[in-house]
Amino acid sequence: MSTLGHEREEAPRPAAAADDKTDRAGLVESQNPGDSDSDSVSDHEKRIGEPIEKPTTHSTAHSGGSEREDPHSKPAPTGWQRWSETLNPLKWGARPPVPRERSVSQEHNASFLSKVTFQWMAPLMRVGYMRPLELNDVWLVSPDRTAEVMSRKLQASFRKRVARGDKYPLLWAIHETFKFEFWIGGFCRLCAEIFSVFAPFALRYLIRFATEAYYARHMPHSSQGPHVGKGLGLAFGITVTQILQSLCTNQFIYRGMMVGGQCRAVLIMAIFEKSMKISGRAKAGGNDTRVESTDDSAGTIKKKGAPKKSDKGAGDHDGDVGWGNGRVVNLMGTDTYRIDQASGLFHLIWTSPVAILITLALLLVNLTYSALAGFGLLVIGAPILTKAVKSLFVRRGAINKITDQRVTLTQEILQGVRFVKYFGWEGSFLERLGDIRKREIRAIQVLLAIRGAINAVSMTLPIFASMLSFITFSLSKHVLDPAPIFSSLALFNSLRMPLMLLPMVISQVTDAWSSVGRIQEYLMAEEIKDDFTWDYEGRNAVETKNASFTWETTTTPDAKDTKGAKKKQRVAKNEEKHATITPRTASADKPESAEGDAVGSSGILTGQEPFKLSNLNFSIGRNELIAVIGRVGSGKSSLLAALAGDMRMTEGEVTIGASRAFCPQYAWIQNATVKDNILFGKEYNAEWYTKIIESCALGPDLEILPQGDLTEIGERGITVSGGQKQRLNIARAIYFGSDIVLLDDPLSAVDAHVGRHIFDYAICGLLKDKCRILATHQLHVLSRCDRIIWLEDGKIEAIDTFTNLITHNEAFSNMMATISQEKKEGDEKDKDDVKDDMEDEKKDLKKSKKKRGAALMQAEERAVESVPWSVYGAYISAS
Repeated sequence: MSTLGHEREEAPRPAAAADDKTDRAGLVESQNPGDSDSDSVSDHEKRIGEPIEKPTTHSTAHSGGSEREDPHSKPAPTGWQRWSETLNPLKWGARPPVPRERSVSQEHNASFLSKVTFQWMAPLMRVGYMRPLELNDVWLVSPDRTAEVMSRKLQASFRKRVARGDKYPLLWAIHETFKFEFWIGGFCRLCAEIFSVFAPFALRYLIRFATEAYYARHMPHSSQGPHVGKGLGLAFGITVTQILQSLCTNQFIYRGMMVGGQCRAVLIMAIFEKSMKISGRAKAGGNDTRVESTDDSAGTIKKKGAPKKSDKGAGDHDGDVGWGNGRVVNLMGTDTYRIDQASGLFHLIWTSPVAILITLALLLVNLTYSALAGFGLLVIGAPILTKAVKSLFVRRGAINKITDQRVTLTQEILQGVRFVKYFGWEGSFLERLGDIRKREIRAIQVLLAIRGAINAVSMTLPIFASMLSFITFSLSKHVLDPAPIFSSLALFNSLRMPLMLLPMVISQVTDAWSSVGRIQEYLMAEEIKDDFTWDYEGRNAVETKNASFTWETTTTPDAKDTKGAKKKQRVAKNEEKHATITPRTASADKPESAEGDAVGSSGILTGQEPFKLSNLNFSIGRNELIAVIGRVGSGKSSLLAALAGDMRMTEGEVTIGASRAFCPQYAWIQNATVKDNILFGKEYNAEWYTKIIESCALGPDLEILPQGDLTEIGERGITVSGGQKQRLNIARAIYFGSDIVLLDDPLSAVDAHVGRHIFDYAICGLLKDKCRILATHQLHVLSRCDRIIWLEDGKIEAIDTFTNLITHNEAFSNMMATISQEKKEGDEKDKDDVKDDMEDEKKDLKKSKKKRGAALMQAEERAVESVPWSVYGAYISAS
C-alpha cells in the first residue's frame, strides 16, 4: 500500500500495568522468517484489550519536564583531575543536565553580532566541552529551513518553470529557493577577496613608513620623520582588514555549506517523491507519451537512424536505459552529494577572477610595466588550464554512466543473492562486477591525474610569474625599493589561493552541472497518468467499461554477454540493413513482476508481447466482497494492480468511487517499529489499533518482543516470518481506513487456522462495510463471497455467484477441480518440511515466551572523556 505520511501526535496511552505479562503490540522474531505462522490465537485473544505497557527505553517518547538525568554521570574527580578542572575556567560549575526535549536552533533569534561571530553556538559548545553531547542537546532545524518547507518551495518553482518552457528549470528553481542565503555567501566571499588583496597592498605604505622613520632617526641632515600616529593607523587598518577577511570567509563557508546541505536534502526529497509517481513506462526506458511521434505511438520505430550501440562487457548495458532502482539510488547518493560540494565553494568561480584582476592592477601600480611579464605568463597558462578543465566535463559524463552500471548491477545481485548462491554464480557475477569497477577506477584515475596536473600548474604559476616580473623590474634599471618589492611579493603570494582553488571549484561545478542535468531529466520523466474517473457519490465503488491494461517492460541487453553474442550481433546488423522499420517489441511493455503474468527476468528483447488485461466490464458495490480466481498466470494480481493504478490503461473507462488501499501479495515492510508499520503516518487511535491487532491474529505475537510494538523490524522484514509480514501488511491496509481494499492473496502466507481467523474477523469483520476485492487460491472462502470474477489469460471468463457458477458452469467446475488437485499435490509435497518447521517454530516460541530476546536496535557504545594514550601510539606507529 502506497500512502503519504503525515506528522502526528500520539494519543496518550493508559497507565502501564504492573503485571509483566501485559501485552505489547509486536511480532515474534521467528527463527525461520520465511515459514508460515504456527501460533495459536485463542490463548491470547482475551488479553488484547488490556492496556499496552509503555517501555521505559530511549526509543519511547519522553515524559513531561525539561530535564533528565545525565547518562554520563560519574564520581567526583580526584587528584590531578580536580586540579586541572579547578584551573580551567571552562570546567567551572556543575555539568549541565540533558534536556528532556530538543529545542529549536538559536540562530533564528540571535543578534546580528552573534550571527557574525557565531556566538549563538557558544551554549552548545560549552555543553559539549563539559560532557558528551546527547541527541536532545542537538538543536532542531529552524521551521523555515525544514526539508518539507523548502521542498514545497522548490517543487512549486520547478513546475512553474517547466510549464513556462525554461531550458534549465531545476537550476533556476534551486536558485529561487536558496537565493537569499546563497548570495549573502557570495557577497561575503567578494568582501573577503577584496580584503585579502588590499591588506598586502597596505603593507607597502607600512614598510615605507618604517623606512622613512628609520632614515629620519639614523641619517644626518634628514627631514623630520612621519608621525607615529600614521604607523599606528596603518597597523590598525591592516589588523582590522585581516579580521574582516576572516569573518567574511567564515560566513561564506557557513552559508555555502548550509545551502549545499539544504539543497541536497530537498533534492533527495524531490527524487523520492518522484519515485512514487514515475510511470512504469519511464522506469522501463520507454519514450514519454507526451513527446512520442505518431509512428512511435502506433507501435513502430525507425531503425535507420538509431544510435549505434557500443561494444560493452558483461552487464555493461547503457546506464541511460530507464530509471531502475540502482540509477535512482545513485541520484540520491552520488549526484546530490556533488551538488552539495559544489554549492559550498561555487562563488569562487566569479570572485577569484575579480581578485586576480584587482591584484594585477595593484601590481601595475607597484612594478609598473614589469608586472606585465608575469601577467603574460598567467595568460599563456590560462588556455592550457581551460582545455584541461573542459576535458573534465567529458570524462565525468563517461564515469557517471559506468557508475550507474556498477550500482545497478550491485543492486540486482543483492536482490537476487538467493538465486546467485543456489546456482553458484558468485564467481561470474564478481568477475562481471570487477570488470566494471576496474573500468570505473581507471577512468577516475585519469580524471584525478588531470585534476592534479591542473592544481600543480595553478600553484606554481604565481611563483614563476613573480620571478619573471622581478627579473624584468631589475633589468629595466628600476630602484629596488623595499616597499613595492615586499608588497608585490605579498600580492603574488595572494594569487596562489584563487589560482589553486579555481580549477578545483570548476571541476566540482562540472560534476554538479552533470548531476543537475541527470536529476532534472528524472524529475521531468513521465508520471503515472490518472486516467480513472472519480465519482465519490456514485452507487458503485468500482466500475469498468471495455477497459484494457498493459504492463511495461525493461530493456536490459545482456544478450551481448552470452555465448555466441557476436554472432547474434552480426545477424542483427544484416537484418537491420534490409529493414528500416521493425515492430516495437519491448522497450516499454513488459512487467517487472506480476504473479507470473508474462514476467521476463532476463531483460533480453525477444519480441514477446507484454501481459495485458483486455475488455474488462464489471461493477462492484460499495460493500461487496469479490473473489478473483483463475489459474496461475491468468492475471489475478494484474487486475488488482490495474485497479491500484500500477498498470497503464490503453483503452476503456474506469470509475472509482472511493479511496483505495492495496495489500500486495509480497508484503512490503518498513525498517521501522511494528507500530509505525501499521500506522504508516496515520494518527494513532488506541481503540481502532487494538481491534486491528486482534482481528489480524497478532495477539500471540504481542508480548514476545522486548519493546512490544515499539520494537524495530529489520531491513525488508528479515527478522519476522512471512506470515507475520503478511499480517502486518493486512493490518496496515485496514488501519488506513480506505473504502476500497485490494487484497492480493493475503491468506497464502499464513496457516489455515490463522487464515480463517483473519477472514472471519478482518475481511468479513472490520471490513464488512467496505468494498473488498480478494485475489485468492483458497477455495473454501469462495462460498462466502458475494460474487466471483473468473479470469483466463487476462480476460474475464465469467462473473457470478459461487452457487451459480458451480451449478451451471461445467468449465468452472473443471477449473476448480484442477486448482484443487494442484494445491493438494503441492501441499503433500511440502507436508513433511512444513511439519518439521512448525515443530521447530513452536519450540522457539515457547522458549521466547519464557525469556524475551534482546532488542534489535541497541544503544551505541561510544568512548567519552579524554583520548587514551594507546590511540596516539597507534597513530604514531601507523604513520
